[in-house]
Amino acid sequence: MGRTVENAFLHYLITEMRQHGVTKIAGEYFPTKKNMPCRDLYKNNGFQQMNDSLWELDLTGTHHQCPPWIKIVKEDTRGS
Repeated sequence: MGRTVENAFLHYLITEMRQHGVTKIAGEYFPTKKNMPCRDLYKNNGFQQMNDSLWELDLTGTHHQCPPWIKIVKEDTRGS
């Protein structure tokens, strides 16, 4: 965390959710010593804070980009 791979992973999730018709996603953040690098992940990626721990992102009006130095390769795991 903290090297933008978390943004690439979030981009992948958002893309997959949109393809399946999902219009809103939510995440929770609970501050601890170990997860401090994630503290601003939701805020920095367009999520709206709903309460102390819950963050929500409306996928209908959001454009999220993968960091240009990271390439996501989706492999077909269904087999032949």
